[in-house]
Order: sequence, then C-alpha cells, then structure tokens
Amino acid sequence: MNVKTSRSSVALALWLFVSLALIHTHGAHGASVSVFSKDIGAPVRATQVGSGFAVQPEVSNRKPVGTAVNDYATTPAPTGSFISILTVSDDFHQLGIFDSSGSVLTLKLLQPDAAVSLYTIEPGGPGLTPIGAPSGTILSVKSAGAANVTSGLLILNALK
Repeated sequence: MNVKTSRSSVALALWLFVSLALIHTHGAHGASVSVFSKDIGAPVRATQVGSGFAVQPEVSNRKPVGTAVNDYATTPAPTGSFISILTVSDDFHQLGIFDSSGSVLTLKLLQPDAAVSLYTIEPGGPGLTPIGAPSGTILSVKSAGAANVTSGLLILNALK
C-alpha cells in the first residue's frame, strides 16, 4: 500500500465516521442533520432535475429510522440479482445515499404491499434525496453495469 492510498483510505474512513456521527447525534436530538463531513447548519434536499440532482437547503428535523453500511469487499453487488441492505423500522421521507465504489448501481425499494420502486445511483451517490417509503420497506442494490461491484462502501441513511 502506498502512502497516497493510505491517506485516501484514512480520509474516507474519517468522512464516513463524521457523516454517521452527524446523522445519529444531530438527528436524534432534533438539531440539523447533514450527510456531509461538515455540518452546514441545516439538512439538504436533493431534487431530481433531468438526469441529475440539484441540492437545495431544507430546514427540518429528521430522525434516523434505519442506517446501513455495506462493504462491497465482504458483500459484493452482483449484476443479476439484488442484495438486501436495509429494512427500515419506520416510515421515512428522505434517504441519504453515499457510494464509494465508482460504479452505477440500481436501488430497489420493496414495500410491504409489494410495490417496487427502482432508482439509479450514480458514482458517489446523490447525497440526501426526497425518496421515502413506509415502515418495513426493504432496500436492496445490484450493479447496473456489466461487472459485479467488489470494492468500496455503500451508506444508506433513512430519515423520518
């Protein structure tokens, strides 16, 4: 492992720790929630604009109802079938998505009434999105490309 790779890994690990800490610390106490490494004072909302997302500030208090971290080295995302990442414990109205794989993924939300929603996750992930679903929804992913995803991390934060 070279020094550059080591520093990048440490920076990524620190970003993930701070992101999860902000979600759990601020979200649980009714203050601001941010999925970014720097607390900007208010949560952000990503709205779909064409094929991309526009990030806009939104003042609200969100409580986490489900959080998952998937390490693709341990649980790869295949091209053919979905792998379950998270089952939410309560209704949620926003979903924080971070992906460091560098691959395009398909996110599937399977609701208790069998309704299915599919979303494309571009490399990096869109951050905080206005995606919501009821309690008991299962969030799953698969590779949208020609190869399995075998490295990187996926972080999902479902917020009430």
